[in-house]
Amino acid sequence: MPYAVVIRHKGEAFCGHGQGTPDLPVAQDLYGVRYLMPIYKVPLVLTRQPEGGYTVTSPLLPELVTEGDTIDEALLHVHDAVQAVVELYEDLGKPLPATLRQSPDADAIQFDYAVAVP
Repeated sequence: MPYAVVIRHKGEAFCGHGQGTPDLPVAQDLYGVRYLMPIYKVPLVLTRQPEGGYTVTSPLLPELVTEGDTIDEALLHVHDAVQAVVELYEDLGKPLPATLRQSPDADAIQFDYAVAVP
């Protein structure tokens, strides 16, 4: 089942002069410097497991693997999994695929979202 999620993660993009626009994702480092948080659009694949539960992987980030007993639980774990992979790439000095990064000040970010309706 294809799925995409938008993840915000600390990065190196800065708002000019330490100021930020209130509706943009802005964080502050230990020294009080404010910066825009990059937004990543990550394609995900949810796979039902024969023993029960779901595994979540990404075709663009092979290091991303998480799971849960239900779809909702598996998706709750995605943010932490993506954050761990982004930090791993940073530690290794490896660039993330360019297609993951989205502009934090874009008017709209398009993505697919899986919804189960009873």
